[in-house]
Amino acid sequence: MSRMSPGRAGWISVVPGDDARQRIVSITPSGEVMIDHARAAWRMAQRQIEDTLSATTVMQLPAHADEVMARRAPLLAEA
Repeated sequence: MSRMSPGRAGWISVVPGDDARQRIVSITPSGEVMIDHARAAWRMAQRQIEDTLSATTVMQLPAHADEVMARRAPLLAEA
């Protein structure tokens, strides 16, 4: 994946607004294509995770992540 900014990559357009404080940001056609590719990749990754872990386990992951973060908090406070 490129480290190029979305603007330089041509995925967004930034133009001046009505005054110097304002910028109008919009997604370009190539940005829309990138979003479509990203969505497809995300869906495929989700399917692979569900195929590996089961849909039920995947649904439980956020609760497990919350538990891990809660248990980790005291350790971070000590550092």
